[in-house]
Amino acid sequence: MNVHLFGATLSPSCANYVLRETIEDNLEYFEPDICYKVRKSFFVDDFLCSVATEEEAVYLMNEISLMCGMGGCHLTKWMSNKKTVLELVEEPQRAKNVKDLSFDKFPSDRALGVHCDVETDSFGFQIKPLPINLPLGLAAPFV
Repeated sequence: MNVHLFGATLSPSCANYVLRETIEDNLEYFEPDICYKVRKSFFVDDFLCSVATEEEAVYLMNEISLMCGMGGCHLTKWMSNKKTVLELVEEPQRAKNVKDLSFDKFPSDRALGVHCDVETDSFGFQIKPLPINLPLGLAAPFV
């Protein structure tokens, strides 16, 4: 087999294995901090990480892309709360809400089912009441 089916039950485990093997195979080419971020900041197929400066964001984006590319993974759906960082990402590789950079206010996005306000760098929930009282996940009704 040369590919793995997206959405299969074992997909998260396979993705995690590929990332860990990619790190091990390329330790000598990358700084320990980059290896650590690849190991700790991926959640299935989403890379979620914050840095203090635009320069760090660009460096991290380039290094993570290079490392994952060496493992056969092409990263897409890039998002940042800085237009200057997004301008350095080719349009097809940007998240769908920021393909066109002519917006005035950053659009919101989602990561792992959690609503992300990119501009304020905060998380929230969009709750839709269910017909029955089922406390699911992190956001649940309470009395």
